Amino acid sequence: MVLMSSNPSSYDMQTGYQLGNYRSLADYVTENFQEVALRKGVSNSVGYVVGANHFAADESLIPPDALNQPLLVPGIGAQGGRVTEALEKLLDFQSPHLFSVSRGVL
Repeated sequence: MVLMSSNPSSYDMQTGYQLGNYRSLADYVTENFQEVALRKGVSNSVGYVVGANHFAADESLIPPDALNQPLLVPGIGAQGGRVTEALEKLLDFQSPHLFSVSRGVL
């Protein structure tokens, strides 16, 4: 599930506005998607896409519950994302995370 795109124009839409009782659209998507996954019995198969730039900008905007699921983190390298301390912290989580490096060498 695409949670937080690395597209700069999507940043405000995904994290900049409160949605009802939720801090942001990203929080809404995380909570509701996980509820459905639990009901369907597929919660261990759910993961999110979170652009690397979100870890560099303000990692506190990333829903904490999303960090416990597998993440695909694109945007490192030519797209401007870099390995930050926040990204390195992901290695401490038990969920498997994938870091995509495109058009560059890490």
